Amino acid sequence: MPPVPPQNTAAGAAAGADAATAPAPAPEPQALQIVSVDSTGVFVLNEDAIKVITRNPKVKEMPVVVVSVAGPFRKGKSFMLNFFLRYLMHESESDWLGNEEAALSGFKWRAGAERETVGIWVWSEPFIRKNSVGKEVAVLLIDTQGTFDNRSTMKENAVIFALNALISSFHVYNISQLIQEDVLQHMHLFTQFGVLAQKNTEVTEKPFQTLMFLIRDWSNSEYSLGEEGGEQYLQKVLTANDGKKELASVRDQIRGCFQSLRCFLMPHPGFEVSEKANFDGRLRDIRPQFIEQLRKFVPLVLRSESLIQKTVCGEVVTFDGLIDYLRSYVDVFKLGGDLPEIGTVFDATARVNHLNIKRAIVDEYRRDITAKAGPGRPYMAEADLDTEHEELKAKYLAKFRNTRKLGAQHFENEFLEQLEADITKIYDEHIEMNRHKQLLSTMRTPIVLGGLAFGTHVIGMLFYLIGVSSFSVLLSYATWCCLLAIGFWFYSTYSGQFHEAAGEIDRVAKILEDAAKSVLVTYYFGEGGKILAGSSSSGGGADKTKAKKKN
Repeated sequence: MPPVPPQNTAAGAAAGADAATAPAPAPEPQALQIVSVDSTGVFVLNEDAIKVITRNPKVKEMPVVVVSVAGPFRKGKSFMLNFFLRYLMHESESDWLGNEEAALSGFKWRAGAERETVGIWVWSEPFIRKNSVGKEVAVLLIDTQGTFDNRSTMKENAVIFALNALISSFHVYNISQLIQEDVLQHMHLFTQFGVLAQKNTEVTEKPFQTLMFLIRDWSNSEYSLGEEGGEQYLQKVLTANDGKKELASVRDQIRGCFQSLRCFLMPHPGFEVSEKANFDGRLRDIRPQFIEQLRKFVPLVLRSESLIQKTVCGEVVTFDGLIDYLRSYVDVFKLGGDLPEIGTVFDATARVNHLNIKRAIVDEYRRDITAKAGPGRPYMAEADLDTEHEELKAKYLAKFRNTRKLGAQHFENEFLEQLEADITKIYDEHIEMNRHKQLLSTMRTPIVLGGLAFGTHVIGMLFYLIGVSSFSVLLSYATWCCLLAIGFWFYSTYSGQFHEAAGEIDRVAKILEDAAKSVLVTYYFGEGGKILAGSSSSGGGADKTKAKKKN
């Protein structure tokens, strides 16, 4: 056996260390289950999945657009959602549907009679898009467990639908052939929520945003396929008088709870889709009539004009805020047993609504006080800083009181106290920072200006001795200006007055200091001196200095 060549163990160890410290690559975008249902029917939030979808810091404070699909099981919800996904991935291309030989992928789906999706799933990578007014929003796609299968209880069905409706800004309700009575009854829980929300807030707008009925396998020639026929059919359903008071009430509540009610009629996708055991979503197997309507429906939901920011009580919900709402709802619904009282769901929503408004106002206060006394700002007299703080605090407490909130009286005092405590904590941090500035800035400015005064005085005396009195007088003025600036700076620093002017003096001193350093380094080390001076291993620096001086 030939001898094994010696290995560079140090290099191997270094490579191993690099591999150990290198950041893990981001996981590929995929569908993640964020809400599951355990064997006892309890709803559970998947915090690991939440961490994945919120890992991008850019989207955390961005307004969110939530497009969800819900409805009875085995009616093609996940199948349709994957076309949404394809559109968002390829909308800039001439034909977003792509190659007719490409299999459909993304959210889990398959043909057959058994349900595929359980709980609530979300695409792990939010899509950043611009809405109709040019504002960037984070678009989130949500898939939900099919309802009315032989494994789900009535509670699960109602909760899944209610959760979807509560967190969505564009809610697609995917059903087959007709809007039947059971569909309207299924909406009773969240329409009751909408009624309660309208009674307990000063906001006049309807609590829910867009509900789109997507009716699949449409075959009634009385109404044409697409949006126009769908709108006509929906009006007929919502104005029908069948003598049943409960359904009439639900119809009224649906109209009163949603800002926009829409409907789209889709044809059957073809027997290749419904009967072919190994169908994988290739366009070649789908009826042309279905593809024609698909090209109209998907952009109708996802084009910029339809990207409606999620709001609660008129307040725009951020990506982080949406997660707060989801946590709160899961806590309410996971208790098991009967469905929670609608007032409990309402209180959960109102609490998160107050919390998000408070957070936004705290961020505004932090931004304003930082602009006055944050890093990079000069020392300010504590009396002046306290005055600024009191004015800002009064402004933002009033803003919180005057902001429209859900159930405004119920949580007003609790969150107002929290807001005041948060503002006070931020102010205390800035007071401490301000005191450090007074100590840290005492040395550099007077030393730089004192050095400049000394230099101009010495050079002025030399000019005077050689008889160039005009330059001598000019430099004498410069000396006195430096001394006056030092005197003014000391007064401002220790009295806290004229802090803006003192800040300008600090800025000029810093410019002079940097210029002096640059001149000295260039003189001694040439153009490469800055790099040489910054190197901790410049052993030849002293030799180069001596050589320069000899020359």
